[in-house]
Amino acid sequence: MKTPIPAWISAALVTFLLVSTLGYERPVRTRHPHNGVVSQHYRSVRAALRSGRSFDTTPKNSDSDASSITRIYSEQHVKLTLECTVNVNFTTSVWLKEGQVVQTILKDNINNKRVSGHRFLLDNRGNLIIDNVRLEDDGKWQCEVEDMGFVVAGKPIQLTVLGYERPVRTRHPHNGVVSQHYRSVRAALRSGRSFDTTPKNSDSDASSITRIYSEQHVKLTLECTVNVNFTTSVWLKEGQVVQTILKDNINNKRVSGHRFLLDNRGNLIIDNVRLEDDGKWQCEVEDMGFVVAGKPIQLTVLDPPEKPYLLIDNRILDPGNLFIPVKENSDLTVSCVVDGGSPKPTLSWELALGSLSLLDAPEVPYQALNFTETVREQRVGARSDVRLESVMRVHHNATLTCLVHHVALEQPLNVSLLLDVQYTPSFAISRDPGFGIPIREGMAVSLKCDVDANPRAAPIWQKDDSSPPVQQTPDGFLNFTEILREHSGWYKCIARHLLGKFSSIGYFLNVRSNADVTQEPEFDVRELSSTGRQMDVDLGGAVHLSCPPGTSGCWTHLDTETGRLEPLGASQDLKIDHILYQEAGEYSCVVPKKSPGSKNKKLDALRKALSVNIAVTGRPIVFPSNRSITAIYGQPLKLTTDFCANPSYTKAMWITNDRVYKPGESDQKAIAHSITNTSTPNCHQASLYLMKVTTKDVGEYSFIVRSVNGLGEGVFIVNLTYASGYSVNLPSSNAKRNTASLYLYLFVIIIMIIKEC
Repeated sequence: MKTPIPAWISAALVTFLLVSTLGYERPVRTRHPHNGVVSQHYRSVRAALRSGRSFDTTPKNSDSDASSITRIYSEQHVKLTLECTVNVNFTTSVWLKEGQVVQTILKDNINNKRVSGHRFLLDNRGNLIIDNVRLEDDGKWQCEVEDMGFVVAGKPIQLTVLGYERPVRTRHPHNGVVSQHYRSVRAALRSGRSFDTTPKNSDSDASSITRIYSEQHVKLTLECTVNVNFTTSVWLKEGQVVQTILKDNINNKRVSGHRFLLDNRGNLIIDNVRLEDDGKWQCEVEDMGFVVAGKPIQLTVLDPPEKPYLLIDNRILDPGNLFIPVKENSDLTVSCVVDGGSPKPTLSWELALGSLSLLDAPEVPYQALNFTETVREQRVGARSDVRLESVMRVHHNATLTCLVHHVALEQPLNVSLLLDVQYTPSFAISRDPGFGIPIREGMAVSLKCDVDANPRAAPIWQKDDSSPPVQQTPDGFLNFTEILREHSGWYKCIARHLLGKFSSIGYFLNVRSNADVTQEPEFDVRELSSTGRQMDVDLGGAVHLSCPPGTSGCWTHLDTETGRLEPLGASQDLKIDHILYQEAGEYSCVVPKKSPGSKNKKLDALRKALSVNIAVTGRPIVFPSNRSITAIYGQPLKLTTDFCANPSYTKAMWITNDRVYKPGESDQKAIAHSITNTSTPNCHQASLYLMKVTTKDVGEYSFIVRSVNGLGEGVFIVNLTYASGYSVNLPSSNAKRNTASLYLYLFVIIIMIIKEC
């Protein structure tokens, strides 16, 4: 008879076999179940069970795997419960979708109040409750539970979410990927941004956006504006869901690191607003399976701009030295740039003339206050350009200021520069005793020359183009203690300047003997005339003419076509700031006749004496510089242009789409007429005659003229219409023809420059 085995031996044997079977202590190399890192640890029941997907560690074949999966089909927008099927008691559980852990909260958390925005809830038996099933919930689900240090995987569930509406191509509401799927109520409602799915126009969309401005590092509340009762809400920024927690979660203690809180009305509280919070926000709420979008909010987080700086020719100006030299009559463009700023700052310009300029020129020309502002678009910050088309001498010491306006600034930021206008000398000659009073031998006489120039230029007196008979003082005086007859002659004042050498109009000093003066003083005509009556001025330069003191004349200009003197105003001073070729010619200070008699001959002589012939020199100029002409198909067309050059032009030509015409040349298509003179000195006229305009003649025509001082160009843009009036589009071959014309034009310009050099 066999002896029975004691109970304690049986228990020990079972324990040994169980430990050996489960491999509880054997160390192996395995992949961590969630983070994917290969590490050496004791292979636990958790790893062993996951590899077999059940408590049984025996490897399963594919048939048994398929049969062990529970398949569930669900419609969208319903509440679904997935059961965690395990045969052990457990203390904790997690759910995985496609092997990834899903964040869940307890269904009865926070006194049976759900955390808004969470759809995945756990009941007290470890089952998963999916609130409002969506298409993205489709996939393989599985629970894992832990008890006494062991991990047991539940039976996997293959969830298939059914689509019940027609398939359309639409943009996924949150990830922005275009894909074909069944459009749900959620997607349909979001596209309309309200419960009404009627398409909205741009105006109504713009008016339906609430705009909020906020400073940084403050607490801000965004209200969820909907007209329905709701059970759950989420917030989106630029279409992406934002993770939020309830404000009163965890017994009024915030979860560290979370800045986005929800109150019990679905409003979003942003704690410590940052720049990255700038953008479009919108809440979405769910009720009875429907999704309603709240009124969108455009949040602008204020960020004050940095200090602005100035650019000229894309070079940054030194902030410590903003005194900018610029030549008179030149074109000046200044850029103001400011970095940063949210929203983008706005820039404006101010021009303030110097006090000395206002004193010297009480009647400031309106052109002096004109400037052009251009806003340059930038991704970050702002930029504005200001342009003075022609800098005048009245702009000397003017202040140009850029102002930066921004909602975050109490006072605008500013940066400014001071204009140092370099202009040519102008002269003012005075005499003591005054002009018109006869000078007798032995009298004390003083001549004074004042020069207005920048940089400053010292006056230098000359008599008959040589040194004066008496020593000149540093401040421009010629002092004759006792003037003599031999001191008579032509006096003028010259100045050497940065921009060249300049001279005043000549003044004739006539000294009489005492015996010649037998009656009351009269005007001396010779004193009021100028040397040679010739004055050379650079193109674009300034001219200042004054009738001599003691006369009540006004200035006129001789019209060469009619031979008449055209009045230029009632003033005795004539100023031309930016002289053109057309303004050259003879100018006279006309003294009116007061009474008939013996003085008429003297007055006629006086009129002839007070005249100046102005000659303008410079590079060639073509008028107009740019013109657009519309031709009629099949009809002839004549292109005519005027040009001026002094010194005279040396070469001129027309450049068309496919060839070059010199004046006097012709072919079957066009005739380049010979150049003719106009009534204006040093000005001419050129013309090109197109015999029959077709689509091949559409494009750009250039007239180029050259002199020793440079090149001038005029451009004609020829368009085409039919006789009925509608426009004709260019043929496709025009692009190639225009390119060829561009190469031809560049080639001609290069050849002309090489020959000039």
